[in-house]
Amino acid sequence: MEHFPSKNPNPVLRIGTNGKVLYANGAAGPLLESWEIGEGEKAPGVIENAVRRALSLKKSEELELEAGARTYLITLYPIPEEAYVNVYGYDISSRKEIEKKLHIREKRHVVLDRLGRMALTCTSLHALMDESTWLIASTLEVESCKIMELLPDGNFLLRAGFGPGRELIGKGVVGSGRNSLAGYTLLSRKPVTVKDLREDPRFKKTGFITDKGLISGISVIIGEAKKPLGVIEAHSTKRREFSEEDLNFLSSVAFLIAETTERRKAEEKLRLHQKLLEKQVEERTRELTATNKRLFQEIADRENTEKTLQGNFELLKKLLNSMPNPIYYKDKEGVYKDCNERFFKQIAGLPKEDILGFTLLEVTERGAPEFLKKYPEYNREFFLENARKVQTEEQEMLRKGGTRIFENELICVDGETRDFLINKSTFGDGNGEITGLLCVMQDVSELKRAEKKLRDNLYFLEKLLDAIPTPVFYKDRENRYQLCNEEFVREIAGIPKEQIVGRPLHEFINELPEDLIHLHEKYDLALLRERKTQRYEAQLKCATKRFRNFLINKAPYIDIDGEPGGIVGVMFDVTEKRQARETLKRSEERYRLAVEQTGQIVFDYDFKTSSVDWAGAVTEDTAHIIELQKFDMNHWCEKIHPEDRGRVRSAFEKSLQTGEKFHEVYRFRKKEGGYIYMEESGILLKDEEGRIRRMLGAKKDITERKMAVEKLHKSEESFHSFMQNFRGIGFQFDRDFKTVFIHGAAVEITGYGKEEFISGEIEWTRLVKEEDLPLILEKRKKLKEDPELFTELEYRIRRKDGELRWVREVIQNVPDGPGKSIQFQGSLHDITERKTAEEALEKAEMVRKKEIHHRIKNNLQVISSLLSLQSEKFGDAQVLEAFRESQNRVISMAIIHEELYKGDEIDTLDFAAYLRKLTADLLSSYRVGKEDISLELELEKIYMGMDTAIPLGIIVNELVSNSLKHAFLTGKKGKIRINLCGTENFAANPEDCGTGSECRKEQGLQAKKDLPLEKGLPLEKGLQFTLIVADNGPGIPEEIDFRNTSSLGLQLVNLLVEQIDASIELKRDEGTEFRIDITDN
Repeated sequence: MEHFPSKNPNPVLRIGTNGKVLYANGAAGPLLESWEIGEGEKAPGVIENAVRRALSLKKSEELELEAGARTYLITLYPIPEEAYVNVYGYDISSRKEIEKKLHIREKRHVVLDRLGRMALTCTSLHALMDESTWLIASTLEVESCKIMELLPDGNFLLRAGFGPGRELIGKGVVGSGRNSLAGYTLLSRKPVTVKDLREDPRFKKTGFITDKGLISGISVIIGEAKKPLGVIEAHSTKRREFSEEDLNFLSSVAFLIAETTERRKAEEKLRLHQKLLEKQVEERTRELTATNKRLFQEIADRENTEKTLQGNFELLKKLLNSMPNPIYYKDKEGVYKDCNERFFKQIAGLPKEDILGFTLLEVTERGAPEFLKKYPEYNREFFLENARKVQTEEQEMLRKGGTRIFENELICVDGETRDFLINKSTFGDGNGEITGLLCVMQDVSELKRAEKKLRDNLYFLEKLLDAIPTPVFYKDRENRYQLCNEEFVREIAGIPKEQIVGRPLHEFINELPEDLIHLHEKYDLALLRERKTQRYEAQLKCATKRFRNFLINKAPYIDIDGEPGGIVGVMFDVTEKRQARETLKRSEERYRLAVEQTGQIVFDYDFKTSSVDWAGAVTEDTAHIIELQKFDMNHWCEKIHPEDRGRVRSAFEKSLQTGEKFHEVYRFRKKEGGYIYMEESGILLKDEEGRIRRMLGAKKDITERKMAVEKLHKSEESFHSFMQNFRGIGFQFDRDFKTVFIHGAAVEITGYGKEEFISGEIEWTRLVKEEDLPLILEKRKKLKEDPELFTELEYRIRRKDGELRWVREVIQNVPDGPGKSIQFQGSLHDITERKTAEEALEKAEMVRKKEIHHRIKNNLQVISSLLSLQSEKFGDAQVLEAFRESQNRVISMAIIHEELYKGDEIDTLDFAAYLRKLTADLLSSYRVGKEDISLELELEKIYMGMDTAIPLGIIVNELVSNSLKHAFLTGKKGKIRINLCGTENFAANPEDCGTGSECRKEQGLQAKKDLPLEKGLPLEKGLQFTLIVADNGPGIPEEIDFRNTSSLGLQLVNLLVEQIDASIELKRDEGTEFRIDITDN
């Protein structure tokens, strides 16, 4: 097989007619594993049959295969003359997964549509519930689904079900306590999902779950949370986590059942009311019949009855007029038959007699003129158009029957626009014929304003939280974030707030370990249970990926029912404060260590109380000093050597008088006898009145230092002897890098004597080669800034006789005694011989690599010659063309190695020069019958690495060969154009591709512009450039997809473009133009 399929990220195989796998690249491993075969073994029967079919029909074939968790689209390209099939596979698992999700979503929409239609047409609510449980179970792929009706006593009755427990329908009762899933859902007033009922401590097994093997569950409320009708539950025997879409689907079914139930209840009430009216009419009829029989005898009774009825009628009218809601009813023709006082005063604006007996449109025409006089800003046509619309809707209701409940804005008589909740229902006679329409209107304007105020308050609270400069959050009892401010989003989560709300912490912050998440949840549950506040400090990884320290305050939120609703948390960033504490602690530790390491004893003497505080390094000789808690000058002086006592006492008294610093070196008696040398320094502190209050100082045993003085003389003599025999140069510089000391082989290395350097006659920087001087000056600057810095440099100097030498220099900062300025000291060695050896090795390595490129080029030319010799044995034009294409591909790679061998660089290539040679060879290869084809090159000098150059060279070879073979008919003139340009220099017109020395245009094999290319784009990581290969031929037909074609050349182009992480586009406007955008990594 070729070299490129092995690097293809998609499966590539070659299978013979007998089904044996002849070749498989690395990406085909999952397929071979799923087939349980290896390379050289027979493929499964379905593949073998497809191979034979493709070879017999001589056309490609596509199959979809499953390989473990992946799905592949397999394309078989037959090669009949070679008796095998090339198989290319593409991973379509993601597409299959999306199709599966879309199928599930479509299935759910169909189920909801079916239930919606059934809810409108079905006469049996029980049948609707039975159908719903079956559809829910099949759609959610669960084994159990139940609809629980909420009874007046607060318990649940099993009304419908699917799966285990179905025999309990109509008689199974479940308590509404918090321990049942239904009861918990009702009390929490929101949907509930449970991954594992066996593990969740919130629930215990109910009668419907015991011994049924049900594990996971989901439940939603039927109806409004404040006025629930029941609960829908679904359970699975598998441990699973229900998705948000599952919850939305179940909520939609619950909404349909709630709406249907409410509608059925309303219809039942109307039916009972109608029966009651009919019964009253019937009773009244019997009464009237009896009255007729006794008509003459009971005239007085009838008159009394008429008065009573008239009184009842008046009472009803007064009751109707006393209602705060506008009410009216119309007959079948839409004519007002009656209305209450509220309606004609607030809505119509006309007397009652001007309303009854007329339609809405007639009433509007009569009332509009008077209304428009008061409120001319309104339009008469607007009122009439609105009346026509309402009248049409009511006529439709009177024709079909039914009830409509909706909200609408109405302009009232006072000119104000108010919101009304309108309930319109048709009614009929005993024969079921619709006889009229009743409308009850409720003014909900105040409710709307209250809702808006509530929303405004909520918006204000959210903005107030966002203004708080510390992260704030609220989690519910399931550890799901329900609220957070912008600081939490920006600092902690790093994702939009919409992706946080409703999700637990581990779903949007993946870096937290699972055991740590469980620990946080455990603590939060304990916090809710105990109803206590919690305050602790923790280090968290923020959205910036940096760790910061936070002081976290958590407190349970208790709702109006006294139940814990969740946890409110506030996070204070204490990183800087913690760092300050750590810095202070480290500073104190350094001070303590510094005192101890320097062997000092620090004291704080209070003159008022004569008390002394001691700290620092204590030795056997100085331990008795810190035993003194009170300072007595006379007692102290007695321990000083008699020869030093007077001097020390005078110096101390002088400091007390002048306030100057005290510093003396004296001998102090040890506890067991004998003396040590003591160095003491102190400063005097005064109070606000100028009186000396305290003395702070340090004492140090310098006996060893005194003893070391004699050793120092001997050391200086040893050092002098060492420098005499030192083969390098030892030196010291002052703060301005002036030579203050130099010793060693200065004359041998530089040609100058040490006196010339010390006197300042010769500055060291004068000897440094100009190219190396900036680096030395930069290092010296850093040495001044950092006293602890240590530098090593290798650079060139010019001796006094002009000879260049390589030297290695080491410099470090050193203190030149207490209180004095910092000096620099170091050494310098001649490393010329080592550098010469290294350069020789580097040149040898370059020669070796060039020889490798030369041999590769020769080997590729041998392969090309062998292909040329082999092609002479065939007469078939297609076979000869295949040999020529293979030969050109080999030549394209050989030219690259030839350019690398000839060039100055061994790993980078002048790609413009390479393209000129490659296209010249290609034009020569296809010259027969193509003499009128010209080649135009617009190439910017660009250097690129081999990993990009070789694939790109083959791409150009394939595209140019394709143009030469297919773009022009024999004898027809044509032009092939190649552009290579850095992205920032690229322009749409060829004339704009660079200027001056940056671009060259060539026609055929002769350059029209032959300007020298002085510079090229340097080889940098991330260099972007554009390559265009175009011809002015007829172009590639629209029906051909160049990304999915049987052409081996275009397949190679697509594979290689993907290999180098480039992008390719095809334009078919005028001929064919391929544009490739490349980033050289």
